[in-house]
Order: sequence, then C-alpha cells, then structure tokens
Amino acid sequence: MRYSPLGSPAPSKTKSRDNKSTARPKLRWLMMSGNANLFSSKRIASSIEEQSESIWRSTIAALEKSGMTVHDIVKVTQYLKLEEHIPLYSAIREKYLKGATPASTLLVVPLLDPPSRLVDVEIIAAKDDLEFSTKQ
Repeated sequence: MRYSPLGSPAPSKTKSRDNKSTARPKLRWLMMSGNANLFSSKRIASSIEEQSESIWRSTIAALEKSGMTVHDIVKVTQYLKLEEHIPLYSAIREKYLKGATPASTLLVVPLLDPPSRLVDVEIIAAKDDLEFSTKQ
C-alpha cells in the first residue's frame, strides 16, 4: 500500500463582491492506490469478498492514521476484474462507507495485475487543515 498525506499551499485570499477579503481553507490530502496488496500474509486472497474486505479495512485504517474518516473521501475509483462481482463488492463498499457519498467510478478491467487480483481501489480524501489540527 502506498498513501501520502500531502500538504497544500497556504490559504489564498480572495475579494468577494462586496470587497471583503475571504480566506480559502488549506486542505490536507490523502491519496491511496494499490490496496489489494494489503494482506498481512503477503498473499492475495482468492475471493472477491476477502479482497474487498481487506481493501476497505486497510483504507479505514489509513484514513484513521491520517486523522480522517470515510466522510473525508472525495473520490473513489474501483477496478473489478469480473462484472459479476459488482453486487458483492458494492455491498461491502457501502458497509464501510457508512452513508458517505464520494464521487465514484467503477470499471471492469479483465486484466488486473497480478492475475490473482480481483479488485483494486484508489481513493482521494481531503480534510480542512484547520479542522484536522484541532482534532489532533
């Protein structure tokens, strides 16, 4: 698994229509991909259920480590090897998202690498840096 909390430039100030200065929030970013490799045994599980559960458990753990929750996820891109896995994968994803509704794209990609991988997920999460620093 690779994830990187990235800082963003300092808040910029803009002038509103009534000439008042307003500050834009500074965001903390978390980007993750390659989650199917997050198996403690270093072996990729053989079922879509095991792989999906492992991916989402690892995603939640990385979010928590970064001071974030599923409600900070702004974009999810999901790759499934087989179309028939969509209903089971979707149910598992919804269990972990707990009502969060990030932008979402799901693609069926028959040639995921390695061949034993049935699912892969990329996420982008963002959190207002002020909110992040007050909860630490």
